Amino acid sequence: MVPGMKGLIIGFDLCDSYTQIAVYDEEAADAVGVEFAQGVDEIPTTICKSRRKEEWKIGEAACEMALLGAGIVVDKLLRLVKKGGHATLENRTYQARELLEIYIREALNEVMERFHRPVERLIFTVDELDRVLLDGLMESVQNLGYSRGQVEIISHSESFLYYLLRQSTDNFANISAVFDLSKEGLWYYECDILRGVNPQIARAAGARLEEGFSLDILESEAGRKLADNIFQACVDRQFNRKIVSSVYLTGRGMKEVQDWGVKSLGRICSRRKVYLESQLFAKGAVWMGVAETDPGLVKYPYTMIGEGRILADVGMSMQVAGINKSLLLLEAGDRWYTARGSVEFILDDCDSIDLLVTQAGSRRPAVKKISIGELPNRPNKTTRVRLETEFTSEADLRVTITDLGFGELFPSDGLVLVREMSL
Repeated sequence: MVPGMKGLIIGFDLCDSYTQIAVYDEEAADAVGVEFAQGVDEIPTTICKSRRKEEWKIGEAACEMALLGAGIVVDKLLRLVKKGGHATLENRTYQARELLEIYIREALNEVMERFHRPVERLIFTVDELDRVLLDGLMESVQNLGYSRGQVEIISHSESFLYYLLRQSTDNFANISAVFDLSKEGLWYYECDILRGVNPQIARAAGARLEEGFSLDILESEAGRKLADNIFQACVDRQFNRKIVSSVYLTGRGMKEVQDWGVKSLGRICSRRKVYLESQLFAKGAVWMGVAETDPGLVKYPYTMIGEGRILADVGMSMQVAGINKSLLLLEAGDRWYTARGSVEFILDDCDSIDLLVTQAGSRRPAVKKISIGELPNRPNKTTRVRLETEFTSEADLRVTITDLGFGELFPSDGLVLVREMSL
């Protein structure tokens, strides 16, 4: 990197059908979307290997190569990774993670060539935080030479949260919502600010709507009318008894919503601010990267809560030098798939360990008792243990307790207890 020249902060919205990319523009002090061709802000999440040589194309170039019969195409890469699948191309088997790695490499090379700068921070955003996908995606980018500290993976709901908090405060005076219509279906997200606590809590949640429809139905007049009716029903149901300040429409299906969604837009626009933003999640990922790369530039006075984030503090109460103290192991707002807590202590006349779980926004902890009756029977204060905590999902906690013994007097027998609990 040239001295004094900062690297790119990239938001990489990775979906099974299409990918969108945004970068931080220092001159504009804004997140800007990358166009892959004139007026084209997305590329298919598709990869194609040239026949008889190790040459790869992605996106539209991959589709064109396949149509000409000059290569073998693979799509639905995220689904393939989640299944632990593979693809055989010209008698060689490629694991799904390898193909995803190649796709990301080619996409990033295109962005770096365009901006003539390397990558400093890379934020992926996906619609669902599947554990297998998270592991596969992280392995792929690390194989490309990026360190764990350079890379983050967040949900679409969290991307929306970061995007929203860069907008006018009037836009999130109450609930703010997103409708995302793409080949993956119709998704709904909403954010609000819990202001009665310190620090305030910014919350986001999202889900695929069962009433969603395929983009194919927009190709006929009858289909567009049906889509409008379905979308209107979704709007009515989601906004029932809610005060919604702003609504954002995103995804390929929303680009022409003014043509097919006349009745739906009538409902949405009633006393609300409405925006059409095609690269919302990629731009939100950029703002998340900016906040963590340069906190002095962008600082949010909130605890962030949403998919991918821990929903509660997890701690313990113990005595240290005869004084009762509280120990925080995991904090609400941390990312569940990277959060770890660990502490070693000596047991004092107890057959269980109490974890204190305090939901975000609450002041009263709930007590979760962990039975340790299987540990060796020793005199009091002669059993030292290590307690480790990690989440298997944002609401499911795994606690591992390892017997460390007590020096040479009471050697450890290596016993390990594993407990699973829902918070």
